[in-house]
Amino acid sequence: MGMIQRVSLVILIMSTLIGCSNNSTELPVEVVTADPNSPVMAASNPGNITAVCGVLYKVDDFDAWLTTYRKSAEHNITILRSVNDPSIVLTFEGGESQSMVETRAAELVSEDFISEATVVGEPNISYFDVQYMNPADDSDKQFVALGFVTDDIEEFLKDLSRDINIYSGYGLRPVGIGTNPVDSESVYMLLALDDFVSFSKRTNSPRKLKRFINHINLPEETDIAIWTKTNL
Repeated sequence: MGMIQRVSLVILIMSTLIGCSNNSTELPVEVVTADPNSPVMAASNPGNITAVCGVLYKVDDFDAWLTTYRKSAEHNITILRSVNDPSIVLTFEGGESQSMVETRAAELVSEDFISEATVVGEPNISYFDVQYMNPADDSDKQFVALGFVTDDIEEFLKDLSRDINIYSGYGLRPVGIGTNPVDSESVYMLLALDDFVSFSKRTNSPRKLKRFINHINLPEETDIAIWTKTNL
């Protein structure tokens, strides 16, 4: 769909980790211990990228999709697949302006691309103004995506830098943060995940998930999904 929407790609797929319980039962305190030698939050390094488009697909044949995508993937940032449904594919591309990524998104949802890439149904497009970017390492294989609303993105970034050891304690490292161009309070954050099994065990119920969201000081309405990276 060719329109800017609320930054919430994570709610467009079925995930075993969705939503947060509104149960008001008080939760026991879990101490999250971060590595005392963990680095401070890395400086943002987006290069000349100021805008990003994310295109979400459902595909019949991932190999066919990847082969088609590789023909024109020079602006790719990363390719992700849902851990719960590998037919769900999410690709991010960056550009120097909003118009540049809009042009690229149009190419990625063209009839020719969709047909050749075995895309099922209508792809979903979201656009983001880059607020933070620190490219993932080649060794990063899994990612956690968080979608939420904040009143002040600058204050959120300050809080994130202050709380980075809490994220580190969950094995998470921010690699990208973007806001909706027409609603700057809507935020999408992508974090590299060190240990998928450990994180899943700590967030595999609404109660545990709510505790995790509270620990990282995000709203209870935060949306969450886990993705795995595919090499281009």
